[in-house]
Amino acid sequence: MAADFDRFQQAFRIPRESEELAVGPDALVPTGADLQNSYRVGERVGALYARTDFEGEAGGAPFSGNLGLRLVATRTAVDGAFLNAGDSGSAAIRPVSKVGTDTALLPSFNIAFDLDQGRRLRLAASRTMTRPSLADLRLATVPASSLVSNIYERGQAEIDAPSPGSIFTGVGGNPDLSPYMSTNLDASYEWSFPQGALSLAVFHKSIDDFIGLVEAPEMLVFETRAGPLVRAEVMMSRPANLGRAVSRGVEVGLHRRLPSGFGLWASGTFTDGHGPGGRSLAGVSRLAYSINPFFERGPVAIGLSWSWRSAFRSEADMQGGGVADFTVGPAGYLDAQASVEIGGGGTLVVAASNLTDTTDLAYEYDTRRLLQLGRVGPSLTASLRWSL
Repeated sequence: MAADFDRFQQAFRIPRESEELAVGPDALVPTGADLQNSYRVGERVGALYARTDFEGEAGGAPFSGNLGLRLVATRTAVDGAFLNAGDSGSAAIRPVSKVGTDTALLPSFNIAFDLDQGRRLRLAASRTMTRPSLADLRLATVPASSLVSNIYERGQAEIDAPSPGSIFTGVGGNPDLSPYMSTNLDASYEWSFPQGALSLAVFHKSIDDFIGLVEAPEMLVFETRAGPLVRAEVMMSRPANLGRAVSRGVEVGLHRRLPSGFGLWASGTFTDGHGPGGRSLAGVSRLAYSINPFFERGPVAIGLSWSWRSAFRSEADMQGGGVADFTVGPAGYLDAQASVEIGGGGTLVVAASNLTDTTDLAYEYDTRRLLQLGRVGPSLTASLRWSL
């Protein structure tokens, strides 16, 4: 079945703009809401590095390491617009610009002790900086699209008596964001033995000026089809620097290969992370692990990979749909790959992903309050490679 585009063409009209079904962006006149949603962000970063290496012996154990220092300067320039009422009462776009600069000194220290044959202790400390994303810095105000459409059609009536399902919420950026700084402490113990290795690591990160979403009411101006502008209070969600966050945990890794060609890679991470107010960190699973059995002998290599992670909280853009807690559910994935060398530098590779046909889901607080379902399905690829 195919659409009857002639009938669509007869019914499709954009008053005073276009009567063509296929409309290019340049053919449309941007509305005040369009311009208010638009932004430009520029960022320049300059850095200086210095590092010195050292080595020695302590208590009979040789050690080596390095000490580094990094100076980083950042300048951001953000342009945007804000829709308000002009002197005549008609819509007026007010250009808005914001320039920000920051400088940070970031030291790092790494040292490794060779305790005995095959055993090593590593210690590290550093100060790192993560700049806000360009999307977070944007000077943009984006009310829910359904709200913009409803007010455009109904005007003040939509504010006085909202349509069913109309939501007075929106999202936007914050050009005043500061980058967040992290103090990182790491320690690991590594044991290498014939045809294998075992590692255990602990980490602790203390993050200053952590960035999260904050909701606050804002009075916004809306255009209407009838002409007069209207104002409405909208609960806007914007990123802000909230305070200190902490992330700490343990990582375990194992690699073992048998003389027969069979082997195993496995790793697991437990993370305890919380932000200001004790809320769990967005995007961080408490538990994640991966198990990868393989077989390698001669020209043949075959491997399986099972990875799993627990649920985590997300700050997904729900266009302010009244969602208080957006949680991405636990999920596991099974992948496989096989390769064979065919001579002359050629290798045939066959790879399969998501063999378990995992469905990703998101919910609010409880799986009974489902928000999203996502399913990609299994995939199979084959490739032929040559090395010259």
